[in-house]
Amino acid sequence: MDLSAKYLYGSGFLIGVWFIVSIFSINSSLLFSDITSSYYYLFFTAGPLPFILIGLSISTMGIYFYVLLFTKERIRGLNLEFEASPDLKTFRVVKDHSPNRLTKKEIPDTAYCGACGREVHKPFRCAACGQLLCATHILAGDHRCKEGI
Repeated sequence: MDLSAKYLYGSGFLIGVWFIVSIFSINSSLLFSDITSSYYYLFFTAGPLPFILIGLSISTMGIYFYVLLFTKERIRGLNLEFEASPDLKTFRVVKDHSPNRLTKKEIPDTAYCGACGREVHKPFRCAACGQLLCATHILAGDHRCKEGI
């Protein structure tokens, strides 16, 4: 804003309506033909926002209300410093760092079902208890699994 605008709008509040324009137009496009009436209000402020444009557009496709805030301020990066706290606590210590603990257990091609004892080709492994099971007993309630109880 120049000096006169700062003098007129120096209070920091929304002073008034600078201009009110009503536009009635007929917009024709390739797909739709609609009649649009638009109203625009432009406010000058003396705060961090130099001016605000508020609009309302009514057409056959719907009613649109929009607010445009124009500002001259730029977002500045903040120079924040964080101090690491020396009293950080470890909640759980993993003592077994062997690579065997991290590998996935392989399922054999044939095994005996842990519930009924039948020989099963391509058995399933229960995610909760780890038993090898046939298709009949794969659910947790069908075999003696603690998760199903």
